[in-house]
Amino acid sequence: MDLISIFSEQTCGANCWLAQEDVCKCSCNGKNHGIALNGGNPEKIIKIDGFRYKLFKIGSYNDLYHEAWNLLKDSKKTLSYNKSFWYKYSHSDKGSPIRLKALTDNQKEWAEAQNLNLKFPYALWQKLEA
Repeated sequence: MDLISIFSEQTCGANCWLAQEDVCKCSCNGKNHGIALNGGNPEKIIKIDGFRYKLFKIGSYNDLYHEAWNLLKDSKKTLSYNKSFWYKYSHSDKGSPIRLKALTDNQKEWAEAQNLNLKFPYALWQKLEA
C-alpha cells in the first residue's frame, strides 16, 4: 500500500492511528498513520499557533510549569522585540520551543494521561523544527 499524505492543521489522533485507508490527512504527515493496528505507539503531534509540537511530558500544571521554565531558561533561543531588546521565550509565546497546555478531553484518554490519574492534567510540548 502506498500512503498518500495531505499535511493539514488537524491534530494527529485516534482516527489516524487506527486508520486503514491509504490517505493521511493530519499533522503527522503520515508518520503515525495506522501505527496502532500493528501494535505501535504513535508519536503525539499537535499544532499550536501554526507550529508543530510533539508531546514531551504529561503531569500537573505546577510540576510542568517549573520544568518548562527551566527548559526555556537554559534554551539559547530568544525572541526579538523591535530588534533592540531580546528576551527568553515564555511557555505561552507563539513559536516558543516549549509550550504548556491543558489536555483536551480526547487527549485525557491517552494511556499516558490515564496512568497519572490527575484531575486537571497538562502537557508539555516540544516544538518540531521545520
